[in-house]
Amino acid sequence: MKIGIDCRTILDPRAGEGAGVGHYTSLLVTYLLQADRDIRRGHPESAKGGRRISYNSYVLFFDPHASDTKSFARKNVKIVLFPEEKRHIPFWHSHFVTARTIAREKVDLFHGPANTLPYCYAGKSVVTVHDLSIYAHPEWFPNGQWFTKNVVVPRSLRAAKHIIAVSRATKQEIMNRFTIASGHITVIPEGVALHKQPMKRGARRESEHDFRERLKLGDRYILFLSTLEPRKNIERLIDAFDLVHKDRRFSDVQLVLAGARGWKDEPILKKVIHAKAGPHIRYVGYVDHNDKIDLFKYAEVFAFPSLDEGFGLPALEAMALGVPVVAGSAGALPELVGRSGILVNPQKTKEIAGALQKVLASPALQRELSGKGKRRAAAFTWEKTAKKTLAVYTSVV
Repeated sequence: MKIGIDCRTILDPRAGEGAGVGHYTSLLVTYLLQADRDIRRGHPESAKGGRRISYNSYVLFFDPHASDTKSFARKNVKIVLFPEEKRHIPFWHSHFVTARTIAREKVDLFHGPANTLPYCYAGKSVVTVHDLSIYAHPEWFPNGQWFTKNVVVPRSLRAAKHIIAVSRATKQEIMNRFTIASGHITVIPEGVALHKQPMKRGARRESEHDFRERLKLGDRYILFLSTLEPRKNIERLIDAFDLVHKDRRFSDVQLVLAGARGWKDEPILKKVIHAKAGPHIRYVGYVDHNDKIDLFKYAEVFAFPSLDEGFGLPALEAMALGVPVVAGSAGALPELVGRSGILVNPQKTKEIAGALQKVLASPALQRELSGKGKRRAAAFTWEKTAKKTLAVYTSVV
């Protein structure tokens, strides 16, 4: 089977482009290639002298400015760069030029991992839908999304031979909003991969003290980690932190905000400056993979009171590292966190503050939630995600 995958969301993780859908696509491709290699190695007839077995090959389509393509090089992988955009007509390039480029490779199946397919592509396809928040809350997103929202996404869902949803909540929203049959949608959750990346030769391993000094972290902190955007509910989290900080027991606690700047983030940054507990709030910006792990590891609690999530990977990552989680009870977060964390109404500031205070005040509760979170997160692996995705590919082709 010859599989084409749209990798345009994988640009340059070092520049802060390794989050969200780019993160999903990068790890999905990595583990698909690994799963295919494991199958080949484990097949009894693949040994020398056995009959020839046909295995999957991949065509990975990248943005012409992508910096990370060599890491995906394999014998069964072809890297294709989409042409540079030469005209000031985004639709023409994104939907006609790309479709023509994909068709030229004659793949058996094309996977769009970022909610959409090229409008003019007519071959067999699968599309992954991460969330549909833009329909219920367009005010959370950048302006100029009308065509994608009202034309490209609906057309992609109709054209796809099968749809992958990253959660049951997302699947239900697809069914309700677009009246698509349940059998046409498979729920395949994301996985969690938090192994530290190898250090550069000659680099010195950083101590916890040096790490805290570099990022100006105190002994105790609440962590929020995600892109700064309206639906993450960060302004209300800051209000909740003001309430937490009024309690003398927590006067030494920081709120650490980590993540790349997103759309409509100006009110969030202004809120940080004008908050009553502002001097105890640290915005550290986008952090690389290794720093992210350490930020989680040293946090006392992870706060993720999002107003809506199609999946909610940061909460899963926190649980995998044993960090107690306080999360919003919206979107997919209840099915992801379950009883392994504390779910709060994300619209109620006092409820968020109360849950944070409860965790901060109780080492026993922290240990309980840490253990539950680790056990819960262990069920979400990229190996499972890749194998289930390959099964969808096979059923379509």
